[in-house]
Amino acid sequence: MHREVEIAAAFIALTDLNDRLSDEARYADCLAGYASRLLNCDAAGVLLAGPDGRLGAATTSPGLMEIIQLAELRVNDGPSVSAFHTGAATSVADLRTDERWKPFRSVTLQTGFTGVHAIPVPSPGKPVGAITLLRRRPGPFSYEDDRLAESLAAIAGAHLCAKRAITSAETRSEQLKTTLRSRIGIEQAKGILAERHGITLTAAFERMRSFARHHRRRLDDVARTIVENSPSAAQLDPLTRPTPG
Repeated sequence: MHREVEIAAAFIALTDLNDRLSDEARYADCLAGYASRLLNCDAAGVLLAGPDGRLGAATTSPGLMEIIQLAELRVNDGPSVSAFHTGAATSVADLRTDERWKPFRSVTLQTGFTGVHAIPVPSPGKPVGAITLLRRRPGPFSYEDDRLAESLAAIAGAHLCAKRAITSAETRSEQLKTTLRSRIGIEQAKGILAERHGITLTAAFERMRSFARHHRRRLDDVARTIVENSPSAAQLDPLTRPTPG
């Protein structure tokens, strides 16, 4: 019963979208920790793809797993890289009898591990990463461990996709707000200039744009200066000076 409780706790923690595990490195550490405790392995690590689609070591804890992951990433060749690109699990019961992935194989055997099982972290389209499981004794991973590993990976994939979608939406929202504030400021500045100098809004905008280019300033910065009626800006160009009353 204790194992069932731990599995349930892992599923709850890995699906929680609160801020405690909002950082992907911390989430990867949590995922690797549950994998190493719940599965029949001696070490676990997580690789995640960045915005550019390239894999990188996501877990933050230094140690043997980090050395092994870096050896795999350095040549972009190994079981986790294979699982990531193919979307299928890759397993080797005994690396001593397998000739693939020579740099990864050499480092892994030197650090005392002989068995490896890599599972892709799925998402719509292409995996977002891979989980690496290592064992010191040779032998295949059991069917039960394989299915549980796939379940952990599926939960992680859904969580990461959801968090990235939320982050992307928040970023777009902030960008839209910034653009809107800038647009409002520019419109206010156009109105102020048009009223001061008795010109059209189009002419006011052209003056602002010319001033911004001449002084190598952002248009929204010039607009803010006009709205705030900055004395320093008034010394730079007649554009921002109020007309005499």
